[in-house]
Amino acid sequence: MNTIESIYTSAATFLRDVFMYLFSGLLFLGLTLAVLKLKSIDQPLDEIMNLLPDNPEMTAGLFIMFSYMTGQILFSLSFLLFPVYRFIFGRTFNFIEALRSSEKRAEDYLKALTAESPAGSILEGTPVHLYFEMRVFVDKPDLHRRFIERYNLLMFMKRSFSSCFFFAGMVCLLPKFGPFWAASMLFFLVLSLILYWRSIMTKIGFLDRVLASYFIAEEKAGQG
Repeated sequence: MNTIESIYTSAATFLRDVFMYLFSGLLFLGLTLAVLKLKSIDQPLDEIMNLLPDNPEMTAGLFIMFSYMTGQILFSLSFLLFPVYRFIFGRTFNFIEALRSSEKRAEDYLKALTAESPAGSILEGTPVHLYFEMRVFVDKPDLHRRFIERYNLLMFMKRSFSSCFFFAGMVCLLPKFGPFWAASMLFFLVLSLILYWRSIMTKIGFLDRVLASYFIAEEKAGQG
């Protein structure tokens, strides 16, 4: 059973990296190469191709490594992009208010839980879900893996792809910029905004599942 558990955990970690970083990096590089080709900006591409080794396996390995690194950068940039999105749409769409409500519910419960405990000052400034998530992870790892981790992965995957499409849209601004490229940029930005919206909705579900799992773990502990 421990072997199966270890394999499952390793697979989950591998899939997290693949979906969050590798796929978004591959997509961004593919879109960027397509835009550069269509814009006839071939010289930088030709120079890069000349630097690659003749061995196709090594070239594929380098491309995968570079895609993974690109995905990491895109995900990091989303932490700059999303506050801008949140500021712009926070005054217009209810889903931002729903997210604030979920965050406040978890924060208020944590404050009440740690009001007379040293943990209150220690946990101050940490993400509101972290205490509950880690408690579930320690007490009921199976519940965490099957009920929380999936939404965690989906939330960050959508966030990474949203960043990917936003910056792919920015690549369209390269010369020559005309009506076709304006429409392409708008299309990429719309995809980015849709994925941003979906990542927020997934985060709401994630926070709700963190608290629900915590209550279930506490209930099971009380029965034990």
